[in-house]
Amino acid sequence: MEVFMRVVRRRLGRRGPDSESPTAVSVPWRRLAARFRPQRRRLLLSLLLALLGVVLGVANPLLLQRIIDTALVKHHPLELSLLCGIMLFAVVAGGLLLIGQAVLNQRLGQELVHALRMEVHDAAQQRSVEDLSRGPVSDVQALLSNDIGAVSDVLTFAVQACVTAGTTLVASTIAMITMSWQITVFSVVLSILLNVLNNRYARRRAMLSRAQHGRLAALLQTAAENVSLSGALLGRTMAREAWQRERFEALSEDVREQTVALRLAGRTSLAVINIALGAIPVFAYWAAGTVLPGLSIGSVIALTVLQSRISMPVQQLLQTASDIQMTAGPFARIFGYLDGANRSRPVPVTTKRAVSALDAVSLEGVSYRYPDSSTPVIDALSVEVPGGSTLFVVGDSGVGKSTLALLVSGLIKPLVGDVRVGCHGKTYAASAEFAVLVSQDPALINSSIGENLRLARGSVSDAELWSALALACLDDFVQGLPEGLDTPVGEDGALLSSGQRQRLSLARAVLVNPPLLVIDEGLNAVPLELEQQIYENLRAWSPEKTLVFVSHRLPRLRGDELVWRLLPEGGVALTDGNADSRKVRI
Repeated sequence: MEVFMRVVRRRLGRRGPDSESPTAVSVPWRRLAARFRPQRRRLLLSLLLALLGVVLGVANPLLLQRIIDTALVKHHPLELSLLCGIMLFAVVAGGLLLIGQAVLNQRLGQELVHALRMEVHDAAQQRSVEDLSRGPVSDVQALLSNDIGAVSDVLTFAVQACVTAGTTLVASTIAMITMSWQITVFSVVLSILLNVLNNRYARRRAMLSRAQHGRLAALLQTAAENVSLSGALLGRTMAREAWQRERFEALSEDVREQTVALRLAGRTSLAVINIALGAIPVFAYWAAGTVLPGLSIGSVIALTVLQSRISMPVQQLLQTASDIQMTAGPFARIFGYLDGANRSRPVPVTTKRAVSALDAVSLEGVSYRYPDSSTPVIDALSVEVPGGSTLFVVGDSGVGKSTLALLVSGLIKPLVGDVRVGCHGKTYAASAEFAVLVSQDPALINSSIGENLRLARGSVSDAELWSALALACLDDFVQGLPEGLDTPVGEDGALLSSGQRQRLSLARAVLVNPPLLVIDEGLNAVPLELEQQIYENLRAWSPEKTLVFVSHRLPRLRGDELVWRLLPEGGVALTDGNADSRKVRI
């Protein structure tokens, strides 16, 4: 399988399936809006609370005008007490509404983010083996952490912020018009000009954000390569740790400069906006004493308060518009990844068929070639593996042994032909329902030996665990450990040797109890004598099971095994375990 991965990467380069510029992907805003439908009741309630808050917020300046011009000037203590009581109630109610909005918005936003995160994860799982071998895992990590993190606040607050700010702006404008249409017109025109200025800088920030994504993905990938066990060993054994550090430092400096440029972009526009909005109250005071002498003191104070109620929603709308433009790139990458998922993956298998034996495994005119390659690595292959037999697949590197193992296991689909499994007189097209693959570089979770074994199925007894370990000749080693089955294996099994990792993976596969077990160089790190013993254990484990071994070396054969030698020019030379058997070109 490692050969398969290396060849695919070599022919396609390091580019992932989504490495094209995100500017080529338009943001599907309708699809984004559709995600709010399951949460529409919560969204409507949040918007209702926002509107109530707007009403209470606009009422206070009007009450303040009445207090100054009537209750205070004309000395009406009863009216003053009533108006002050209403203002106090509005302040308290507004605070409670803010708490309610915060709870609703956070729950709403995080539900949407969670759903989006699960979609990206599911899309990554749905990608074919070919796609997974092309793109670095840091691309998906950047989507799950950076991009979804970047859109989190927009999904949480954007709708409510727009409605609140828009309603506040409209209500405050109407209230201001009743007192001075001249100051109102000046404030609205200024707001429009500020919006134009802000949009210009927002576009620049969005462009810088798109460039930043690629740099962060490269930084994550390089960090993972440097600090992983294999990367650390490579740097130390080659005396290239300084080069690794310099490479990471160069990328980090690039990210630093890009981040500074991104965060400073728009600061000039924000400074101009703050200066302009801060000058409006000064203009109102000057106008009230010169060109608009008819304004009362209460009206002037109420106008300045309402103007601040205009400036805040204007700033909020400008900031929300900027944030939305900033998240256009992340949204485009997220939806581009979801839409770009390769649907050629075989239908996922959720459970294995509970059968102990197969009639046969047949390859019928199977052809396969690597993506972007015109030469098939397997061409029109038609051959059958009888059920209950033991098959060894050998051949030179690069002739397609690992590819054949993936085809037989049902993990990749042939471009032409079918892989069929006969069981109890019926024929099935999904060999993945019956097969388990053990690769030479097994995947282990960062947990204990026991937890890695229990991945095989939902419930398994300790006796079954020890039986599987004994079959893989690993029981004595585990029993000698102070923590036994609870011994941690480390990240990717780093606390175990290569041979121990392979044997642990084999024991886990045995616990699945599949009728078809495919071992792709899964014992090449095991000493030859121990490998021979494991072969014998597997043969005795369940004679009716079909075993397929992909290997560069053959154990001692008993005479009833099948041996396929993949030929460089294509096809298969078929023999059995007898040394004098005649080879046949398939």
